[in-house]
Amino acid sequence: MQLGEQPLLRIWAARDFLASLDMASDKLPNAREELASAVQALLADVAANDVGETERRALDGALSPHAAELKGALLKALRLCSCARGFLGLPLLMEETRRLVCAAPAKGTAQYLEEALCADIDQCAEPIALKAVVDPMSFLNGQDLDTGKARVKRELGGHDLPAPHKKSCRTALNRASKALGALEVAQRKEQAAARPAPAVHMERDVRLDDAEEAASREAARTAAMDALFSKASVG
Repeated sequence: MQLGEQPLLRIWAARDFLASLDMASDKLPNAREELASAVQALLADVAANDVGETERRALDGALSPHAAELKGALLKALRLCSCARGFLGLPLLMEETRRLVCAAPAKGTAQYLEEALCADIDQCAEPIALKAVVDPMSFLNGQDLDTGKARVKRELGGHDLPAPHKKSCRTALNRASKALGALEVAQRKEQAAARPAPAVHMERDVRLDDAEEAASREAARTAAMDALFSKASVG
């Protein structure tokens, strides 16, 4: 599926409008929210739709060089489960976002991940979205998603996550893993309850079988006697 240019145009328009405002402007909060909404919409589209690799590469190449200009919007997107898979589809942008998190204040990181993201995880009922949260949090913590091993400092480009930030990532990761496990258990129970009950075949009482056999024998004996008497009468 192709997203087209509209999501990108919305981001650039929101970015440019925000850059044009004076820091004292009363339009600043709404402009920041519009930019955040535009970035979140694009990430959510990438996450929810089967966007082709060619288009994802183009989006990644267009957005990642401007990560610093989109800083606030990208960090806010980390608060939402619906955006997690979108980050995975745009690896260059995800790496730039990781570097932004490294430089972010510990208090703000905790608010976004330990509070906002965890709250969104608690409300999420989509297994794919919950599962997707685990990988970006692992990536932010310095894990190589292909090998599952921790990347060395050289591979991190000198941008290693501070200890408090790592704690925030682990907290969100553990919450997502726990929520995913609980959701899967609940779904299995629902599926089991929806299955029809197995048919139960009761064994017949052996006394019923004996009674039927006795009745059959008596009927045969009676028929034989009737036939014998009938024959004698004719003779």
